[in-house]
Amino acid sequence: MRIHVRSATGIPITTAFVQELNTSGAVIGTADCAGAGECVLGQHPGTYRLRIGAPQFFVNRDTTVNVAGTQGGACSCTILDTHEFTFTLIVDPSQFPFDAAAPL
Repeated sequence: MRIHVRSATGIPITTAFVQELNTSGAVIGTADCAGAGECVLGQHPGTYRLRIGAPQFFVNRDTTVNVAGTQGGACSCTILDTHEFTFTLIVDPSQFPFDAAAPL
């Protein structure tokens, strides 16, 4: 699956990451986002628990995504029902070193 990570203004978040979590919430893998706000993961059909975020200024988002497909078959290869998702991260004002509400 291909995941696009954007800010609320639609701009790609180039520092984005997508982590795959196990059932207890521990990180078991991190997707390569190549500095473009576009991450690729999910090589097999199944349910993926994901944490989507950025190192600073944004609130992380946890979600679950189901990837359909068939495993094996005559060619012993996996065929995925490819999906693209776009997730928007919101700004975390507590991470800014100034009071955004205060007059300049």
